[in-house]
Amino acid sequence: MTTEKQTIRVDGRVPLHSRVRPAVCEAAAARLRLDSELLRLTSSEMSEPVARENYRKLAMIAAQALGACHLIKSDQNWRLSKLGTTGRVPSDAGIEDSLADQCQQVFVGGTPKVVTLECLDGLTGVLIPVVVSGQSPELLLLVTKPDRDIKATIDVAGRVVAAMKLWLGRKSAAESSWQVASLASIVELVGKIETSDSLKSAAEEIVNATTKRIGSGAAAIAFANKGDLKLIAVSGTQKLDHSSQTSRDYLQALSESSIRQRQGVFPSVDPDNDHLLCAHQQATSTLQEQAIISQPLITSDDQEVGAWCFVGDEKTILAPQTSRFVAAASPHVADAIRLLQRAEKSRVAQFLAMAHRKMSATMRMMIPLAAIMLLVSLWLPITYRVRCNATVEPASRRFAVAPFDGLVTSGFVEPGDIVAEGQVLAEIDGRSIRWELSGVTAERKQSLRQREIELTERNIPKAFLAELENERLTAEEKILKFKKDNLQIKSPVSGVVLSGDLERAEAASVTTGQVLFEIGAMDPIKVQVAIPAEEIAQVKPGHAVTIWIEGQEDLPLESTITRIHPRSEIRDARNVFIAEMEFDNADERFRPGMKG
Repeated sequence: MTTEKQTIRVDGRVPLHSRVRPAVCEAAAARLRLDSELLRLTSSEMSEPVARENYRKLAMIAAQALGACHLIKSDQNWRLSKLGTTGRVPSDAGIEDSLADQCQQVFVGGTPKVVTLECLDGLTGVLIPVVVSGQSPELLLLVTKPDRDIKATIDVAGRVVAAMKLWLGRKSAAESSWQVASLASIVELVGKIETSDSLKSAAEEIVNATTKRIGSGAAAIAFANKGDLKLIAVSGTQKLDHSSQTSRDYLQALSESSIRQRQGVFPSVDPDNDHLLCAHQQATSTLQEQAIISQPLITSDDQEVGAWCFVGDEKTILAPQTSRFVAAASPHVADAIRLLQRAEKSRVAQFLAMAHRKMSATMRMMIPLAAIMLLVSLWLPITYRVRCNATVEPASRRFAVAPFDGLVTSGFVEPGDIVAEGQVLAEIDGRSIRWELSGVTAERKQSLRQREIELTERNIPKAFLAELENERLTAEEKILKFKKDNLQIKSPVSGVVLSGDLERAEAASVTTGQVLFEIGAMDPIKVQVAIPAEEIAQVKPGHAVTIWIEGQEDLPLESTITRIHPRSEIRDARNVFIAEMEFDNADERFRPGMKG
């Protein structure tokens, strides 16, 4: 049986779709990647400078260009855009000398054009118009080498420009919507101000409505009054406590904004405007907020009527929309407040005129008499009260010190313990002292024996030296006996241990005079009152004082100031003067460190 091999021969042509065309596939893949990146950029949320830079870089990479830039028309001249350039691009002078007419032709014709850039050593440039409704005339310039595929470069540039126009159009629409919404909010806010019954109600309406509009945590507003600012309203607060730390910090931040005469933002986003923001920083710390923005309220005719501020998280306060809204709304709010102030004054005048018409002759005669009585009453003394922080301190302090160098074997008390006079506080190791005392005693006896021997032998000089050695050893023996008898460190007075803790310091070395414990007497006690520096002119020794100690408010202490320290101190970040007074504390009702 034979097997024949059959050979099949194909004489026909290979179909076109089976041929491999690498160049075409690579070009299609490149276009696909370009379209994918353009789609990602167009749908992203970023600032305009960053978006334009990304579009330029993408166009350069896809077209293998040497540079890319935006050209805008300003004052009938085409110039480089301030939003940046990428790579090698011509200067403003080069554009004005050789490209001005061609730029105008491209923008008017609306079609791309290839130009030779004489200002860049004859490189090739591709000009593409970027036409967006509501935007300034703009062109995109790609700089390439003369040997590049111009058709592919124009195709890439056209795709990038089309995507950029979509992004700019979407941003322009969003900006228009924001402007319309902001304008509507400002109009509504001004309407509420003009229909308010009083300046206070208008201020409350302003801070509450604007807080909701911006989304901030809180807002405050102050009106100008004879050159100074007065805090009028804080959002979410019905009644203001002008003496509170929060109100003072709000007012200081608003005053700082009035002094700067410009918008203030903390943390600062502009390094050129980060000075004089100490009060803004203090306000964020006190209010436990991340950021604050403030703006003086200046009317259209440059009259300052006050200032307002907003606090909240950094994302909300530092957003560009917040800064723009506050800046845009401030003059309109200021004008409305100015009109309301004038209207309120006229209402008062109208009320006085009406009251004058309806008053009888007797009542009119009573008014001067009442005024005289009021003036007389102004001479009567009134009590002016100053609120201060108080701290209980011991009237006297004593220190337990180390009587000599040595090692502490153990400590028996801790800060806060109450001790009696003579109570053992710590103990010093006496082994080395006892050993040394035994040796010195033996040497002293030996010196006495030597003296007797020398006297027996009638050796007067040596006997005299032995006598001197005996005196030296006697003195040293007395010192060692004193140390031996004073190994225990005792409390000099009865009181409370204020500082010193040797419980964990066993075998710790101490030196002569080293303070081991501070002890404060419990009776009497001293109360220190921190008087704010701005109130010290109203306070003198001998003035009456009422003190409420925390936890014992039902039993206030009554006394008079005995002494005021002549020098101020910094306590709790405030400049204060310390006043003192003493109280009996036989029942040990008060302990050092108590606040009031």
